[in-house]
Amino acid sequence: MQPWPADQYKIGAYIQHHFSEHALSAQRFQFRNNDILLDLGCGDGGFTANLAKKIPDGRVEGWDPDANMIALAKKLHATTSNLIFEQHAAEDLEGVEADLYSVVTAFWSFQWMTDHEKVLRGVHHTLKPGGRFFAIFPSSQCLHMRLYETVKASKKFPELNDFLPTAHFPTMEDCQRYGKLLGFKSLQAVLMHQKVKLPDIDTFKKFIQGIPFFVGQVPDKIIPRINDAMVSAFEEFCKESFNGELFFSDEMIVFVGIKAPNIIALSPDQRELLIKAQEPRGDLTTPRSQLPETLGDHAHFDSIIKPHDKFADRPRGDDAHLSQQTANNPVADQRAEQAPELTPSPSAKLQAQAVLSAKPEIVPKPIPGK
Repeated sequence: MQPWPADQYKIGAYIQHHFSEHALSAQRFQFRNNDILLDLGCGDGGFTANLAKKIPDGRVEGWDPDANMIALAKKLHATTSNLIFEQHAAEDLEGVEADLYSVVTAFWSFQWMTDHEKVLRGVHHTLKPGGRFFAIFPSSQCLHMRLYETVKASKKFPELNDFLPTAHFPTMEDCQRYGKLLGFKSLQAVLMHQKVKLPDIDTFKKFIQGIPFFVGQVPDKIIPRINDAMVSAFEEFCKESFNGELFFSDEMIVFVGIKAPNIIALSPDQRELLIKAQEPRGDLTTPRSQLPETLGDHAHFDSIIKPHDKFADRPRGDDAHLSQQTANNPVADQRAEQAPELTPSPSAKLQAQAVLSAKPEIVPKPIPGK
């Protein structure tokens, strides 16, 4: 990874801070006073320090792979007692203690991470059960990329012919796929469009200069000229779109996930039985049974799947008419009268009881120092 120009980063960062606060508000993402939070790609720590103010009784850690940024963050925020900074890459998360943080965030850094699946696997690993993940990052159609494409299309810089952008922009579909693959309880990605008025063109120039987008692929002496061309392209964009007023108009993705709370450990066979017992049947939209979380209350389980009287003496099977008939339900009464005589398969109740009988012994974890 190329070093970031820490001295110029702060000037343009307030643009992203504005969008971040709006996204948190729009998603109704609330922090608890005692949260333990990890902010990935914290940069100079400016927004991370704002997060620390939201959780005065908690703890905030800021991670960034760039030594210059971490040094600046430590210098700027040395007096914030519940805030620390460490030089780490987000890809290192899998090596951290499991179930450690209640919140993990990534503000405008996700696009710089090279392996999103690995990062999210680490996020899931290090989140406490029920912990939350929040990320905001530019889409592939963000303002910076559109200006870059405009400058490249001008053919004024042959150095860009073979240039490969160093940012990696996951799509909303990618985000949903990662969530399902890694086992988040819920995970959603939302496309947002926001704009903020800039005080002057110098603010945008500092924003462009604060991103090491071309470093390592384009000669250093050429980069300032390309950056200036992007600033000029931005001015033209504002003339066409906002009558010359300087609006930073951007497209971004907000990515929110929740780790599932703890459940009783089940073997693969037990999980398969439980999944089958929960599957919707026929034209009904509710699961065959709503199992209690503890899986230990047989009486409660029996009351949930109590069959219609017509079928009380029969095994309960997979047929759409037989599996979901509940007592004292007019719709169920009508369906029961119309139900053909069928031979059902083994019942959901017997399957669930197999899970209950095989429930593993819970062994308490030793407490360090005891």
